[in-house]
Amino acid sequence: MPDLPEELLQQIFENLQVSGPVDFVDDHRLHRQTLAAICRASKQCCRIAQPILFHTVHLGEYHVLIRSFWELLVQKPQLSRLVRSLHIDEWAHPRLEPEYTEEQIASELGQVRLEVSRPLQDYVENAMAPLRSILGHTYDTVLSRQLAGIEDGMLVYLIARCQELNCLELVVPHRFPNYTCVYSALKHMAQLPVAADPPPDVTNNQQLTRSLSQLKELQMHHWDTENAFDASEAIQFWTFSSLDVFRGNMIDCTRHDGLRGAPALRENNLRTLVLDNALIEADGLREILSRCPKVEVLSIAWGSASVGECVVNHQQLGQVLRDLPQLSKGLKKLVLDPLEALDYNESPEEFHEPLGSLKSFHSLEYLALSPKGLVGDDDENGEDYPNFASLPLTEMLPESLQTLDVREPPNVQYSDEAYENMMKDMMPLDTELYGLMNDTRFRKLHTIKMNRLINEKEMSPEDIGWKQVELKQTWLGRHDYALNRVHQQPADL
Repeated sequence: MPDLPEELLQQIFENLQVSGPVDFVDDHRLHRQTLAAICRASKQCCRIAQPILFHTVHLGEYHVLIRSFWELLVQKPQLSRLVRSLHIDEWAHPRLEPEYTEEQIASELGQVRLEVSRPLQDYVENAMAPLRSILGHTYDTVLSRQLAGIEDGMLVYLIARCQELNCLELVVPHRFPNYTCVYSALKHMAQLPVAADPPPDVTNNQQLTRSLSQLKELQMHHWDTENAFDASEAIQFWTFSSLDVFRGNMIDCTRHDGLRGAPALRENNLRTLVLDNALIEADGLREILSRCPKVEVLSIAWGSASVGECVVNHQQLGQVLRDLPQLSKGLKKLVLDPLEALDYNESPEEFHEPLGSLKSFHSLEYLALSPKGLVGDDDENGEDYPNFASLPLTEMLPESLQTLDVREPPNVQYSDEAYENMMKDMMPLDTELYGLMNDTRFRKLHTIKMNRLINEKEMSPEDIGWKQVELKQTWLGRHDYALNRVHQQPADL
């Protein structure tokens, strides 16, 4: 092995790197164990494999235990410089209910304590010393909770120490701001001014003066499969100076008082905002977007009944988008998926109006919208799309558009007769899509995604330079299709 070029060894070792969601826990554990064994083989192997081993770290019950990783970085803080992606899937936090007294809270905290030996306490105090500046008023709390063996203090240390982080994923527990020091410490770090000086050598006690200045992506997920956490708890972290992407799962944006009462944020550089399983109405969308004026990618998927209930009114959502002039200049991708929302298809008739005109969005390249959101639905049962309540698509959509996704709910199955009836109902939409494909102003449009065939009995895409192709078959037996402009970029499979 010493005779092999180090570039080749690095390529070999990188095949063991875990760099994304961990779907197979045993494989993840085996890869880490193999890389750790390689690091012990020789100094050369350690120099090459160690950055790969620590590049992506998953912490939680089924991965590397938080306690083990914390002990390692307390004793060898220099290794924190190697961590680029930190995923905290599960951590021991108290299950606190709103009616709990202080005594009950103390009891719950006692149940998640871990024993910290006296020698390790000395390491903790020494390792924490350089973090006093970036932790500010939360420093003493974070230190004391580590010495008491409480995992939220350990998490703060890990996050604050890993100054080269590009991606941070964090599970958000119940009553996140009130009874964990993670929230207050992260909030403080997010508000720190940008430091121009490079990070000092973390092996000595020189003060760190910058905070996660390389952080590009932040992911926050509600810890349970039910309910959601308040959006006002998430927006406080959008001011990390380098943050480009925020992904939130099970966030409630309908608590308008909390959003409006949230302190004003300094200017942030957020470009991508993805909210999955979200609860959001027009007022909440306005509050959210007013705090990220530079967003270029906006993707919202509404949550199901297990998350909560909110009314999806496309017309009001569209008005919010049109009222914010910065969006019309910079928004490149818009995805609105309300199909899992509680009672969406049974919503009152007045909520069946379409999104409305996006003609002024001159940078918009990708639009994903349900047929109801695109063209409206004035049938009380939510089954037909007979009328266009506003403009035809050629006057509604911007000429910058490259991809249009109008796929329907994936959980709908049709009998042969029902499918024929659905195709008849969709005829007005297909006519509009055909006109869009044939309009010379929309030369940039190269893909239209659907989960059905366009009505070829009445129109022929091939005659106007388009081709209909099958993308994939879903697990329910339904098909996804795409209309591709011939001789242009095909649909992304």
